[in-house]
Amino acid sequence: MLIIAGERLTCTAMNNAVSKNRNLMEQVHHVFNAMFADAKQTLALLEERKAEDNTELKEVLVQVITHFGLFRVSYQKQLSKWIDSEHYRGDDKPHYYHASGEESWQFQQREYRFWYEAAIALDAWIQSRDCRLYEKKLAQAVYQNPYIDILMNSLIHKLYYQINQLIESNRDIFYDVTMELLSGQTLLRMISNNGQLQLATSFGSYRNRLNQDGTVHCNNNVLFAQKVTYDAPMSILTTPQDYPLRDKVVLLHDMADYFGKQQAWEPQTAAQGLVENEIKADCSVSIGGGQGKVSQACVPDVASSLSRKLRGVGLNHTCRDETALSSLLARKQQLFLWAGHSSSVIRMLKVACWAQASQSELTALSQALMAFWRLDYDGRCQYPFHTLHEVMDMAKNVGVNYQINTHKKGPECIHIDSIDRDYLERFIEEMGTQLESLFKLSDTQVSTKHNPTSVEHNLNEMHENATRERKRAKADELLTELKQAMAKLSEEKFNQAMDQPIQSRMNAFSSTERTVPDKAFASFYEALCSLQTLLMEMKSSLGD
Repeated sequence: MLIIAGERLTCTAMNNAVSKNRNLMEQVHHVFNAMFADAKQTLALLEERKAEDNTELKEVLVQVITHFGLFRVSYQKQLSKWIDSEHYRGDDKPHYYHASGEESWQFQQREYRFWYEAAIALDAWIQSRDCRLYEKKLAQAVYQNPYIDILMNSLIHKLYYQINQLIESNRDIFYDVTMELLSGQTLLRMISNNGQLQLATSFGSYRNRLNQDGTVHCNNNVLFAQKVTYDAPMSILTTPQDYPLRDKVVLLHDMADYFGKQQAWEPQTAAQGLVENEIKADCSVSIGGGQGKVSQACVPDVASSLSRKLRGVGLNHTCRDETALSSLLARKQQLFLWAGHSSSVIRMLKVACWAQASQSELTALSQALMAFWRLDYDGRCQYPFHTLHEVMDMAKNVGVNYQINTHKKGPECIHIDSIDRDYLERFIEEMGTQLESLFKLSDTQVSTKHNPTSVEHNLNEMHENATRERKRAKADELLTELKQAMAKLSEEKFNQAMDQPIQSRMNAFSSTERTVPDKAFASFYEALCSLQTLLMEMKSSLGD
């Protein structure tokens, strides 16, 4: 917090000056002028103090003041959408929001400590327009991208394999988890921290949200228009290729809550806490590093006030903390921000890492998650979505490639991996390289165990060698099959998949009623899953 509140007109004074009897445009003019004046006064105070740690804020305020002077009319037009004259709050905080039923308007309940923060937010909303449009087009492309769909199927297959491996470590947990995933409900159990009885309860907040009877409403607006296409998690875990990309994102979000720390909105599950997936000082966010560079600030425990500050969490769900260093960097680059850097992304990616996801699969999950929030999470609800930057800047903590070029602005300043045919071919080659490395490691382990004086040992060694050679032959066969299937998936069919209407991949379809592109992927999926299973079996055996 900047310690300057007592040296300027307070929010209370500003609000008292706004009469509720004024019409909307009078309020807009007054609020706009208050923002403009406070931004200039704050900049003057910062210049007077010559504080080096406020360099980023000063640069943003200069940008805001310039734009307020040049684009007064357009800025006031946008501001009018933020102000609801019937619910304008007269307390000590400026509070702008719009809860209209008009579909073209976003729900914006914006709350800031000072007027200059609201000025930064208004400027950022307008200046990030190109980024918002870019993100929407990117999200549409993600939903149409069959390569991302393949990688998501691969990831879910790994998660299913990892769940089955629980039988080796704890049979009781494995059977309880299996029953819950088959039913979509928790088992009857005593809650460990309070001793109360928890009845069978449906889990999976996203699945339940989308599947509520009728539709979910928020301020008389539909939040989600289409239900998920799976009844219980196990069905999509076993055959992910039969479901649309959106529902795969829903599943993985709910699995993050199922296997991780219990969230306030979820019941206790059989696998609660099995995966440590909260932020624990192992993540960072991008901030300005001076001289056009990008630095990283370590984020402590997710529940701490410093963590919320660094992630840009604002006073309510629909606004950022505009003085957060992560916010200021993005504002300078005209990147789109809204809900704050996402801790949900970390929870999901850590569960994916537990399932031994590759960097390619983590990248696909990150982009799919962004697309889901951009296209399917209704911005008219009081809970806004996380933007591309808020997702990818957190995803980089697990190896996802995301870069910011401070010499450019808007969409041109960010770089993410393009997931295309070449990307998928490299993914397959990496699997082959991994398998070869594991086979070599296995050869080394067997040779060190050689004992010429032990007949029993030598018989076991012969059996291990034979098994390993069969697996090696199977791996070679599957790699060849994958490459052949890839070749048979002609560019024409890939293009056909890419040209499908955006919502076509949202429709439920059975394994016997797939579209032509989906039929073309069937043999590819089968070979891919078999190769993934073999790879994970090798890792598991060597780990033992």
